[in-house]
Amino acid sequence: MPQETPETPGQPEEEQPISVSPGADVPSLDFFLNMLLNVMGDAAESSATLTLYYGGAIISGYAIPDRRWVSLWLDQLASGGVPVGTEAQQEIENTFDAIRASRGDTLDLSHTHRFVNMRDVTVYLGGNQFNIPLWRGRLEQVDGWSMGTFGPRG
Repeated sequence: MPQETPETPGQPEEEQPISVSPGADVPSLDFFLNMLLNVMGDAAESSATLTLYYGGAIISGYAIPDRRWVSLWLDQLASGGVPVGTEAQQEIENTFDAIRASRGDTLDLSHTHRFVNMRDVTVYLGGNQFNIPLWRGRLEQVDGWSMGTFGPRG
């Protein structure tokens, strides 16, 4: 059970809101990276080439919306033999639809992302290179980032 914080009794610590306003006292959450994720929205075709510097590793690939990442993740589970039923898929779709409806049709640039989701990722770590289809990491743990992909130009 999550511990209560002294500032807001009854509210679990992990549910505390995070301010991502420019100049806010949250040095580990990048305002502009969060805004990029907001601008992408949740359209399935949205993506942006992105390279993250993350805990000593370089993570490079395509940033994608949460909804697309979950869809690809479920496909990956199903292709691996994990029985992902249509009921579970529909429940996830309903959750995303409810979130979208609560925000309305306007672009919400104030939404705070907790995770960055990527596809077709290459991880560079300690002189090694790993290709993985999907990657998800906590936004607050990103040390730095740049648009584009890392690696030799072809």
